[in-house]
Amino acid sequence: MKTYKIPLENMAQFLNRIDKLAKRAEKLGLSAPSIWEVGSEVVKVRNEIGFDRYIEMVEVEVDFGERVIIEGWQFLCAIEHLPQGNIVKGYANVDTKWRTAEPNCEHCNTNRQRNNTYVLVNEKGKVIQVGSTCLKDFTGHKDAEAIAEYAAHLHEFIGSEVEEEYDPDKSYSSHLLKIKDYLSYVAMSARNNGYVSRRKSEELGLAVISTADDAMLEMCSKSKNKPTEEDCLLADNVVDFVKNLDAKNDFEHNLTVIFSTPYMNDRHAGYVAGAMGAYIRDLEMKTKNAGSEYVGEVKERKVFTLTVKAVKPIDGFYGVTYLYKFADENGNTFVWFSSKEQDFEINSTYTVKATIKDHKEYNGEKQTVITRGKVQ
Repeated sequence: MKTYKIPLENMAQFLNRIDKLAKRAEKLGLSAPSIWEVGSEVVKVRNEIGFDRYIEMVEVEVDFGERVIIEGWQFLCAIEHLPQGNIVKGYANVDTKWRTAEPNCEHCNTNRQRNNTYVLVNEKGKVIQVGSTCLKDFTGHKDAEAIAEYAAHLHEFIGSEVEEEYDPDKSYSSHLLKIKDYLSYVAMSARNNGYVSRRKSEELGLAVISTADDAMLEMCSKSKNKPTEEDCLLADNVVDFVKNLDAKNDFEHNLTVIFSTPYMNDRHAGYVAGAMGAYIRDLEMKTKNAGSEYVGEVKERKVFTLTVKAVKPIDGFYGVTYLYKFADENGNTFVWFSSKEQDFEINSTYTVKATIKDHKEYNGEKQTVITRGKVQ
């Protein structure tokens, strides 16, 4: 049994190697390796400039089965004889003498050049080096060479540091960032330059870098700019904001999924920075709407002094309906849906006689809905 800690994205490669060993063992009638996942953890990985990333490591246990024994002879190692030296494939603790051993076969004692030899030991402790072509004759097993080659692959796997373990010089697509750390840089960027979405950046021909990209550049470089305590507090507020979101669209749903763990992938930077934009808009909306109250009683008809804030045509099944949005002198919001286009100018004030149809809240704003309006 051996334990490995494997980067999550390398698990498929690791499992594929185990699967190949298992299939080869089954064909040879040997005990096949088996594997269990026993846990996972996110570990910190610091690069040469002191920048912290995180990577998810999966802990697995592998049972490689019983040691390979061929007709009473247990496999120790395989030796590949090259002009420049020997490649030894076997347990990590095999005798170092095999690193410089000549390509001899102690079964046939024939002096000739061999590419591969195998070292075996019996239950009495006798060790013998046998050439690949002599294995069948020495052991009496028809698949002796195939079994020895399987054992070589198996024990090379067991006795070495597998390539699936973490390589500090490798670029992993699954490198993670702490969401709060990244958000603090998003807050810093928004404070210094205003919040700029990626869409807005593209509309401006990338003349203005998006907040998401600016924050990533600042965070991953040797920049001396660091988030303030206020930036970090804002990051905490954004995390709380997302965790309490009642998702109403795909964007908000995706945010709740990404923020369900403390870590994020680089490719989700746009979403995470977008959460800052959503939080800022929510604050602005709440501040803007804080002073709006319902006016009058439903079905009451009266005269209002209203300033036009927005005019929006809406295409519908029965044609175009116009949405007019107003504010009175106290900052209260009024809306009027009309099939007739009115000659209104934005920010101009009018006297309107209308009936109060309803009191409704929209995006946290209290709105007085009027109908049958007549401009006086």
